[in-house]
Order: sequence, then C-alpha cells, then structure tokens
Amino acid sequence: MPDTIEITREQLYEAIWSKPTTAVAKEYGISDVAVAKICKKLHVPKPKLGYWAKKQHSKRVRQTPLPQLQPGTPETYTIHPTQVERLPNEAQSIINQQQDYEKDEANIITVKETLHGSHTLVSQTSSKLSAAYTDTYNRLVLRSNGLNILVTKDSTRRALLIMDALLKALEKRGYPVSIDDGSTTALIHDCQMHFGITETVKRIELTEGTEVKYSWEREWEYLPTGKLTLEIKESFHGQKVIRDGKTQRLEDCLNRFIILLVRSAEIWKKEQADHQARLIEWEKERELEQLARRKRELEKVRLEQLFKSSTEWQQCQLMRTYISVVRDRSNTKSDQSGTGTWLEWAEEKIDELESKLLNPELANMESIGPKHYW
Repeated sequence: MPDTIEITREQLYEAIWSKPTTAVAKEYGISDVAVAKICKKLHVPKPKLGYWAKKQHSKRVRQTPLPQLQPGTPETYTIHPTQVERLPNEAQSIINQQQDYEKDEANIITVKETLHGSHTLVSQTSSKLSAAYTDTYNRLVLRSNGLNILVTKDSTRRALLIMDALLKALEKRGYPVSIDDGSTTALIHDCQMHFGITETVKRIELTEGTEVKYSWEREWEYLPTGKLTLEIKESFHGQKVIRDGKTQRLEDCLNRFIILLVRSAEIWKKEQADHQARLIEWEKERELEQLARRKRELEKVRLEQLFKSSTEWQQCQLMRTYISVVRDRSNTKSDQSGTGTWLEWAEEKIDELESKLLNPELANMESIGPKHYW
C-alpha cells in the first residue's frame, strides 16, 4: 500500500455508495471512523443506517446525490494509510456478524420518550440522582453505586433514556449488563466491558463583579452544552467514543456503539493475549540472560583461578630450585640440625601442592565450590 492516497470527492462518493464503509476503509488502509470524517470534510453524503441491508434484500433504496462543491470545501483529500488492528479471522467473523445484525432494520434501536417501564438499573440510578452532588463542572455525581452517567441536571433525563435503550438492547443480544464499582458494564464474549455517558461542558471566563463562593473558582465558569458522549473505559488501541455532533445524536448511534463494544472486546482480548505472550517471551529472555550472566561470572572465577594456579605453580618451581640448592650445600649424612628431615617435608608438600595445581578440575572445584561448578 502506498504511503499516501490522493482521492477526489467524486472518487470517494462513488466508493462510499458502491460498497459498505468498512470495505472502503479496508481498501484505503484506514478505519471506518476516518472514512466518515473524510466524507464530512469533503461534504460527501453517506448511506444511512440500514441502506445496505435493504439493498441486500432487493428493497428499494435511494442514493443521495453528490451536492455541488461549496466555496471553501476541498476538492481532494490526501489519505495516510495507517496500520489497522489486525484481528484473527474468528474475531473478525464475530464482528462482521454483529455488524450484519445491527444493520438489519428489524434490529434498529429506538429510544423511548418516557422512563416508564425502564430497566431496573436505570430506575435505581434515577432515584439516586435526586441525592447526587455537583462537581466542579456542574455535573451530577452519585453518592453510591449506579450507572456511569456524568451529566448536568438538564441532560439527566436524556442520558437515562439513552442508557435504558442501550441496556435493554445489549441484554436482548445476549450481553448481560451490571454495575461494577460505579461503572456500567456489559459481558461481551467473556470480556467485561465498562462504558458510560458524559456531558461536555463549556468553560467561560467570569465577568467582573460575579460573586463566587471559593477563591479558586474566580477565573472560570462551566456551562452545560447538552452534548453527550458514549465512551468505553477499557484501555486498548482503537476507537472508544461516539459523541453528539452537529447533525448526529447519540440516540441514532446505539447500534454503532454495540458494534464498537463487540469490536473493542475482540481487540481487548487480542491485546491481552499478545501481552501474555510478550510476558512469557520476556521471562524466557530473562532466564537466558541470567544463565548467560552466571556463565560469565563462572568464567571470570575460573580465569582468576587459572592465573592463581599458574602463579602458585611458578612458586613451586622456585621452591624446588631452592630445595635443590639447600640439599647441595648441606651434608645430610653428618646433619645434626635436622636439615634432611626438613628437606623431606618440603619435597612432600611441594609434590602435594603440584598434584593439585596440575589437576585443574580438582583445583576449580575447591576454589569455586560444588554449588557453582558445572
């Protein structure tokens, strides 16, 4: 694949309406989220949710015409292909099945307008929000375990409605939901995925004369924006959020978020498996390094012993010369001072020492010790 790909609006429009976004993304070596961003930048309309499912079942579909180029809109875009996360075929098959399921019109998730008959976890969280306190950003914070919802008071009802629709849809698809230490979780293919809803707040500078309660609050005021974000809390490489946009609302993105959850679970499993494999490899390398270090240490000790033994052997030769001179100058037959006895003792000791010095294996074992000798 080339380092860069130059694409025109017309080329992108033709590609995006001839095959699903995932296929276009794979062709250009980028993510489907990146494709959507490029379409937005070049003002290229995309097929709506359910378009490809309808086309697959030979239903009538409408293709949105490519609008005329507006002033300031670029005619081309340079794509820089990135290394997309490679998943095993089995994992990719699971993701593809989920995508097909979510694109079927019969499975489109709709958000109700009332909390009547809401999910148990939603009802519990709703009651706890009445006793919540506000943080620095004026968002409500629960005092006890509940769904991971961090929004301002005006956005509370909307966040609960979105979470209600999402939790029910997850359970319908066989993904149990629960609250784990204050975080909303879904068990997806043996992976506990944590997620939540957060509202973006706008920071503005306080006007002169505004009364404040604390000195550290004097510079800024935080105002609600009403813009919500669904975010996956796990740590992994890849997309983790879907948020409100100028024309996009979370209520219309819940099917996409479930696909994102399933993909994230498969990526997380792969990264965990890769991490375990790296740990095993690092442990092997550590053991080999320890083995090599012990060998180097042993080699150093044996070399030191070699120098010591050779020096001692030279001393033995010098002592033999000395004993020979003593013998030549003494008359052992008429010796009254015991020189002959001393000569016998000296020769015996030198023989004994040389015997060890000329047996390197024995010398090494005595010097290094049986625990370190191999």
